[in-house]
Amino acid sequence: MTVLVKREWIKRKRSSQLVRERAGIDWINFGRVAGLLAVAFTAAFFYIWQHLQIIRSGYEIENLRRELTTLRTQNSLLAVEAASMADLRITEKRAIWELNMIVADPGQIIYGCRTGEENGPEE
Repeated sequence: MTVLVKREWIKRKRSSQLVRERAGIDWINFGRVAGLLAVAFTAAFFYIWQHLQIIRSGYEIENLRRELTTLRTQNSLLAVEAASMADLRITEKRAIWELNMIVADPGQIIYGCRTGEENGPEE
């Protein structure tokens, strides 16, 4: 094998063919390849980031839907409870059965009065 060196080209004779190789690193091609790899990496990064953001948003939407369902259920229960509190018969039954209260005798009831009014209920 014969090697002839001329500036930056090396010629070798291999099985009756001349092969030209460049000595050293080809910085222009290296820069192009590095640039293409950087662009490809950046594009892949943003694609994956966007995909992960969409997945995260989907989970957040599902959690908010569950929370909305829970809040609607609680709202319905509170509306039923408020309606039952507005009915005096139901409130009286709850006082008797749940709180073990008894009905007061008329003599035990004390009425408050404002200044300048007579004491006691109007009869």
